[in-house]
Amino acid sequence: MSTILPGKIVGDAAVDDRDTLHSIKLSTLPVSHAALRKARMIKNCRLQSVIELYRDQNSGSGQIAVDQLDVALGIPSSGHPDLVLLRGVALLPAFDAFSVRLLLREMGATPEQLSAIGVSPEKQRQLDKFMETFTLPLLRYVYGRQDVGQAGMQQLFAMFRNPDVALAQSHLTRLASKVRIPVAGIPGFLENYSDTFLAIAFYQQSYQDLVAVIASFLEAVRDVAAQIKFKHNQVVKNVCEEIEQTFRHVMKAIGTRLSAAERLAAALWADDVTAPFQVFQGKLREFQVLIGMLLCSLAAKVDAWRAAFPNAKVGSTQARAQMISADIAYGMPALRQAANKGLARTATAAVDEKMNLSADGASFLKFLRQLAPP
Repeated sequence: MSTILPGKIVGDAAVDDRDTLHSIKLSTLPVSHAALRKARMIKNCRLQSVIELYRDQNSGSGQIAVDQLDVALGIPSSGHPDLVLLRGVALLPAFDAFSVRLLLREMGATPEQLSAIGVSPEKQRQLDKFMETFTLPLLRYVYGRQDVGQAGMQQLFAMFRNPDVALAQSHLTRLASKVRIPVAGIPGFLENYSDTFLAIAFYQQSYQDLVAVIASFLEAVRDVAAQIKFKHNQVVKNVCEEIEQTFRHVMKAIGTRLSAAERLAAALWADDVTAPFQVFQGKLREFQVLIGMLLCSLAAKVDAWRAAFPNAKVGSTQARAQMISADIAYGMPALRQAANKGLARTATAAVDEKMNLSADGASFLKFLRQLAPP
């Protein structure tokens, strides 16, 4: 028997799901079941990927596990395309549009299906400045000069329609030689390259936006620990201290990895680099997965807190302490371990030892399964 569990509302209903790390409207995915197309997949406050069937301020959030959908909807438990897709999406460490597109492309989605997934136009404009860090080194390599301007990835796609076939072929052959794939495989490579770096650019902006939000959240946590009724409660004080230390540690780890991703992007196209491109590509994908997971985890918890307590006048001190202890503190040790490179080492081992990404290329879906908890 399936169970719909009440949960904390995560995020603001006014926020566009296309621009979040921890929610996605299922209507943007290639699912066919009418009930699912009205629902969302979210990372709840305990960082579980669940289907949110309804939400409002009075009754909260109605959540159901993906593995219970077959019973709830009366559809086959195995082989149903909607369940196959949602089980894959549920493995994602973050639900930003670019990570979802990378996964769906790996799962064989059509260009039309992929085009339905993206950020809002305003968010895309904001990301353009972040993307220059990643697109300019590639464009300079392909064109063999530094003065390529602020062109985007569409400039490379346009090569396939270039009337000067010889010129286009020369540039594309140079790129194909670098990444060790046939020229015919360049469009697919560019799509994955673009989405990988769009995801990282999205994370850069999300990181900057979270700095002030987390500072305000941690101040609220400290206020709870300082209340008279908890002043001598060592358990509550310890939990609050662990949360603050973990959040600060994770934010520092995210900043370090974002800087490393920028340096790696520049090194990708250096002429004196002889290592196979796929080695760099595998490391970038590892960065993307880890940074996305860390950011999504913090954002889901903070947004759930802000939804429950939008200002200082909402909610009692007891209610705040209960949410801190039961939901916010949940998963802190695992989050800290991931930020301490535990997950990064696991990912590297999975890539190098089990999937041989550097040699053959690997399934992003299989990669995610390696990272999923047992």
